[in-house]
Amino acid sequence: IGNGSQLTGISSSANAAGSNTQVQFNDGGSFGASANLTFDKATNTLNATTVTANGSPLATTGKAIAMAIVFGF
Repeated sequence: IGNGSQLTGISSSANAAGSNTQVQFNDGGSFGASANLTFDKATNTLNATTVTANGSPLATTGKAIAMAIVFGF
């Protein structure tokens, strides 16, 4: 019970990874981000470049299908 002001051993200096609009992810236990994976909140658009399936690049229409499968759009 309380506001957490007496907690010890917990870092409060976690910084955001990447630049504005880049999606953050767990990169081996640290924050990671990539310019190839961005989200535009204003248009509710997730952008991904170089999307692959089983090591093969997907065509433009394939990207939309892959995103729908992975993210449930």
